[in-house]
Amino acid sequence: MGRPESRHCRAVPEDSRARADSDLGLAWATAQSDEDAKTECLAYWAEDYARVKSNSDVLSADGRLAKAIGDLSPTSASRIWARAGCGRAAARDSEGVAVAIKVAKDLLDKFGPPPAALSMPDIKSMS
Repeated sequence: MGRPESRHCRAVPEDSRARADSDLGLAWATAQSDEDAKTECLAYWAEDYARVKSNSDVLSADGRLAKAIGDLSPTSASRIWARAGCGRAAARDSEGVAVAIKVAKDLLDKFGPPPAALSMPDIKSMS
């Protein structure tokens, strides 16, 4: 399966919210076989889910979001947690945003510090 278009990733979670059935969006997202597609679809679902659910439901360590992410790579998981933070921001929950972003940052910190910025030579030093 190729990378899904954003409108497809967003349509199913939005439709499931309209039906008051977040399980439908989650099932569709987790059914993706390609990690990129699964990450993108879960990110949309997580943002939507985080926007309409209470903070404790979304951000608990044993909650649906953590279970849905499962064994995805740390970079994929951090993208999904960051999108959940966007959902909490839409819900005007600054504490929830901080928690979600901290989880995303902790996942990325597993790789160590980011590399130093590349130093590009100026045109004078190249001649």
